[in-house]
Amino acid sequence: MEIFPYAEAKTAIEHLNGNGFTQGVTKRRTMGLKIAKIFLALAAVCATALGSTTYTQSITSSTSSLTITHAQHGFSSTGLSVNVIDGTNNLLPTTAFSYSINSSTYDVSMTFSPAISSGTVQIIGAFTANTSASTDFLVSRIAEGQPTVYKIAVCWYCTSSVQAIRTTGGKSYVLGYPVKFTYNSGNLSHYYVYIQDNVVVMGVNAGGVSISCSGSSVNGACRVDLGVYSFPAGTVHLADGTFTNGAFDGPTDDRPAAFQ
Repeated sequence: MEIFPYAEAKTAIEHLNGNGFTQGVTKRRTMGLKIAKIFLALAAVCATALGSTTYTQSITSSTSSLTITHAQHGFSSTGLSVNVIDGTNNLLPTTAFSYSINSSTYDVSMTFSPAISSGTVQIIGAFTANTSASTDFLVSRIAEGQPTVYKIAVCWYCTSSVQAIRTTGGKSYVLGYPVKFTYNSGNLSHYYVYIQDNVVVMGVNAGGVSISCSGSSVNGACRVDLGVYSFPAGTVHLADGTFTNGAFDGPTDDRPAAFQ
């Protein structure tokens, strides 16, 4: 079991409170193990309220359009997130497809440009509304291991049952698991964290750098881009920060108002 430091555990509890769950917490320093137990208990309470399920449908021949009916996916809601994974198991960028959800029938209609010949469509939901926790899509520096290694995490307190859901520019973004970036080697001095298409990206202002990332669904895909010297156009800015003495420094929060 992971034992949370007091400050991190308190933030986790505030995240849950921000999603509509109020728990009385005595504001005093408590042993980390007790705080961890509180966090786990609250997460269990949240499971049925904010949990999501995923419907998948395979694409096995070339197609430029596809309709998945309500009878197929079973969601009686327009609060759905749609992902497309191509035949090489890569998340298709949102610039390569579009979709609409019929507000009466809940059918999902999709178009692909260019046409896709193989892959998988994921329909994830149903989500009733945006969440409002202050930690939604928050980028933070975390400490792991002995000796301590500083890493950069996005939505560190997100789980499959405590998801972050925010909307900006007419698009909804869902993160159901944290994304974590770990420095391995190379020289850099600045990093940027942003959402491009529906992928969480760390861009660094250097080449020849090795940084690994880990994430998971929902929409928890991640990658690292080299040679990035500012936030790319059309991205959702999350944070930026410096890198000194072989370690990530704490990030500056750059989230748009719709994400705070």
